[in-house]
Amino acid sequence: MLGDKHALHVKHLQEPHLTHSELALWAKETFNLCSTPSNQNVGRAIARHKIQSQRADIKARSIDLDVALPAVESRLVEWVLRCEELGVCLTGELIRKHATRKHGLTSKIQHGEAGSTSLEAVAEGRRDIQAATSGFSAMDVYNMDETSFF
Repeated sequence: MLGDKHALHVKHLQEPHLTHSELALWAKETFNLCSTPSNQNVGRAIARHKIQSQRADIKARSIDLDVALPAVESRLVEWVLRCEELGVCLTGELIRKHATRKHGLTSKIQHGEAGSTSLEAVAEGRRDIQAATSGFSAMDVYNMDETSFF
């Protein structure tokens, strides 16, 4: 998809006299599309390519990592560029919220080593604490986190 848009931009640079309608017909034939792209879509593809080539964060990378899901990365890049065109200030948190909401994702936060404690040990510890405090009045039993207030 991004490769097709790049080829469309190259065609526009090679033959700047072509109208968007002519470029749309060329794209339909070249990329074997079901329908002819609209003039507006052709114009956007050309404009976005110009914006992408002028981006400050585009640079030669010292480490070029392999992409596990190229189709997903292409769609994500297109979405980010579209948001930049619209003037939306994207942050990592906003991208995560968008993906979480769209795909119904959730995360489970595990505090400390809570997952490594067996349920039997917890039940036994609870019984021990209840046995140790059974001789005291409820007024004299405090939460360990709250003892600094007394």
